[in-house]
Amino acid sequence: MQAPLANAMAYAVLLGGKRVRPFLMYATGRMLGVHLAKKSMLLQGAMESIHAYSLVHDDLPAMDDDMLRRGKPTCHIAFDEATAIFSRRCIAKFLPFELIADDEHLPFAKNSPNSIACKKPLVQKECA
Repeated sequence: MQAPLANAMAYAVLLGGKRVRPFLMYATGRMLGVHLAKKSMLLQGAMESIHAYSLVHDDLPAMDDDMLRRGKPTCHIAFDEATAIFSRRCIAKFLPFELIADDEHLPFAKNSPNSIACKKPLVQKECA
């Protein structure tokens, strides 16, 4: 069984939706002659995770206090407000960067000593 934080993060990121942003990234790449289908899946996931963060943030009681998102309970209703706040923080602060760091198609991701990939243990420690 996963920790409540991991469950809340997965719930927020995988809740559903149109996934317009990844399509726009793909379409822009095609328009510019960069075939992103194979090269940008993790980048598209990073973009979606940033969007998911904004939705969790917007739904919190201190903001709009929404009860439903896409017909399902919002993160702070499905879990609790504290878990939603912390999951939002982990989604925004770490998940997009971890996805980018794992993208083997980016030349700076794996081998640079200044890369985000070198900081991944911090991600795992902070959000564990």
